[in-house]
Amino acid sequence: MKKALGVLLCIGALALVAGLAPAEEEHQAWFDIENCTFCKNLGQEEGLLDNIKWETHMIENGAVTLTQVPAEWEEAFERAEKHMSEAAAKMGSGEPVHLCGFCQSYGKLMTSGVKMESFKSDVARVTLMTSTDEKVVQMIHEHAKKTIEEYENWIAEEAKG
Repeated sequence: MKKALGVLLCIGALALVAGLAPAEEEHQAWFDIENCTFCKNLGQEEGLLDNIKWETHMIENGAVTLTQVPAEWEEAFERAEKHMSEAAAKMGSGEPVHLCGFCQSYGKLMTSGVKMESFKSDVARVTLMTSTDEKVVQMIHEHAKKTIEEYENWIAEEAKG
């Protein structure tokens, strides 16, 4: 479960939806696979979250996320993406949603003019979030730092059993 959170950065549908996300100042859990309108689609694909490798790195003008989806999990990943796109369409039509802190923050980034570039290489899905605006770069870095920190906390909690 811990590994799939970076997948959100690779999903174009979420990028579209993030721009539509309501501004919510009160954050729930940073990651909420059980309740977040988008994240829960990853959790509903049994075994998917445990088989994706994910990491985030800050770069001078933003952040980069690498997500490895093993070939045998591609279909499950694509189903999750499809369901996230459907959720995006519902959200776009005004249907209420529940967003975790990660998705709320991601939405704020999208509405702040972050440049998004995504591509799939032979070894990973790569997503770059960058900006030439120093305030936006700071927002990206804050999002990346929080994501890295919360991911490490999640890994530690799972290790406890």
